[in-house]
Amino acid sequence: MARSPQQTGGTGGTGGSSITPTTTAGSNQVTVSQDFIDALIAAASSQTGQYDNQQNNPPPRWATDPRFGPTSVGVFKGQAPLSRPSAGAEALGARPANTYMYTGPGLVDSDGQVLTRRDEDGNEVPYLYNPMQDGYNAYVTATPQERELVADTLRDAGYTIENVEDYIDGYAMLFEQANLAGLSFDRVWREFKMYAPKVQKKVSRPTYRVTSSDDIKAVAKSVAYQTLGRAFTDEEADQFVKTYQQLEVSTQQAAAGGGVVEATPDIGVAAEQFAQKAAPSEADAYRYLGHANAFFKSLGAI
Repeated sequence: MARSPQQTGGTGGTGGSSITPTTTAGSNQVTVSQDFIDALIAAASSQTGQYDNQQNNPPPRWATDPRFGPTSVGVFKGQAPLSRPSAGAEALGARPANTYMYTGPGLVDSDGQVLTRRDEDGNEVPYLYNPMQDGYNAYVTATPQERELVADTLRDAGYTIENVEDYIDGYAMLFEQANLAGLSFDRVWREFKMYAPKVQKKVSRPTYRVTSSDDIKAVAKSVAYQTLGRAFTDEEADQFVKTYQQLEVSTQQAAAGGGVVEATPDIGVAAEQFAQKAAPSEADAYRYLGHANAFFKSLGAI
């Protein structure tokens, strides 16, 4: 995904492009704040001495590098030391005959080699990464696809990766983990992808806006008098509120799917239809009574 440990160079200088105010997060262009650039430079400067002095000594880990191992490495049943296990032994998880527990400083790669760089005197010495500096170098030299693979893996593990600072911080965190384990970045990255915990993502439930129950009941009360000659009972009123609000929710759900959707009926129209279905006999009788009153009034006017 990024440069190999030998290319990133640990604390022995920085590779990649120079720091510029604008760079790329994933495949989208974003702006890096000047404060972040200043903090990156300051962090890289302050960490150089720390990792040069190997203050963070990693735990013991398996290695096969004779340059930093015991002067004699035990072999199995007279076998000559092997630089790598045979295919069969590797498949069974066996270690090479010359594998030993390395307790020194620096980083060990997947082949068991201790990574080195040249010091001021030109000697090959083990080193640790400078997380911020090497994290930035890995970020700028990675392709957009590689960056997104790192970002998605970190997101799955519960990290927030949204802007370029988050991307670089994510890389820096992986380099820091490599230092703590004493293993190469590529090795830690491979194991992180395999074993990092997956955080269960919370699925946000949609929100729907419905009319106030009190407003619905006020309109329904008036309509009930006009349709039935009486107010709704408490049970009828509660049932109508529930029915109307569910109708509003159904309309909003349909609208979320796109296309043409009819609006929710007016409360008055819905209340009249509800009253006629809830008490059809009363509705018919009240309507007949209304017609009769109108008829008798018309006779009185003759």
